[in-house]
Amino acid sequence: MFIHHLIILGLIVFTASMVQSMIGFAFTLLSLPVLLFVGWGLPEAVAVCTLGSAVQRVFAVAHLRADIDWKILKPMMIVGLVMLPVGIFILRKVSF
Repeated sequence: MFIHHLIILGLIVFTASMVQSMIGFAFTLLSLPVLLFVGWGLPEAVAVCTLGSAVQRVFAVAHLRADIDWKILKPMMIVGLVMLPVGIFILRKVSF
């Protein structure tokens, strides 16, 4: 990977992180189309967006953990973890 690819990736992730920090969402909404536009493949772009969005959310949850009602979120977290392999399988089928 060339250095200019890393610089472009850094600018895209930085911009998407700033937008998500200001309004609370839109990391993937902004970064995925831009990554696809500059020539990244769908699996790589989804991986970058997932990682970037997850990092943002981990910091938000760590900051707000005392105010989160975990009992309400538990069923949604279980469904999300169970469906994660299904989503990865579908992504592989769609992208190859």
